[in-house]
Amino acid sequence: VTYENGNTEKSDLEKLQREKKITQTGIVGIVTNLFLVLFKSAIGLAAGSISIILDAINNLTDILSSLVTIIGVKIAKRPPDEKHPLGHGRVEYFSGILIALLVLTTGISSLSESVKKMIHPELADYNIITIVIIIFKVFVFDNFVIKHSGFYKITPGILFLWNFANMYIMTFR
Repeated sequence: VTYENGNTEKSDLEKLQREKKITQTGIVGIVTNLFLVLFKSAIGLAAGSISIILDAINNLTDILSSLVTIIGVKIAKRPPDEKHPLGHGRVEYFSGILIALLVLTTGISSLSESVKKMIHPELADYNIITIVIIIFKVFVFDNFVIKHSGFYKITPGILFLWNFANMYIMTFR
C-alpha cells in the first residue's frame, strides 16, 4: 500500500512471509551454530587453544542473537492492546539493541581473555587429530558456508588467503 505522502506499508502477506523467513533462518542458524559450539569447544579444550574456544563462544553469541531475533519478531507481530495501542512493532528495535550489547560484551570478554593469554602464555597441545579437524573445518566447512550463503562473492585466490589466515590463527595463536 502506498499513501499520498509516498510512505508505503507492507501487506499482511508480506509481513507473514518476512516473519516466516526470519524464523526459518534463525532456526537454521541456531542448529548450525550449536553444532559449531560443541565441535569447537571440544577441540579448543582438547588442544588448550584460547582462539578456538573464543571462536566457540562467538558461535554461542550467534545462537543467542538468533533466539533474540526470533522472539523479537514474534512479539512485534502481536496486535495492539490497551497497554500498547500502537502495537508491539518497536520491540524489533530493542531486540537489535540487545543483540548489539551481547556482541559488544562478548567482544570485550574475548579481548580480555586474549590479553591474559598474551601476558601469561601457555603452549597449546596440538596433535595430528586436532590439526586435521581444524583443516577440515577451515577448508571444507567454511568454503561450504561461504559459497552457499549467497552473501559472499569471493574469488578463489581471496578465499584461499582467507582460509590460510584463519587456519594459521586457529592453530598457532
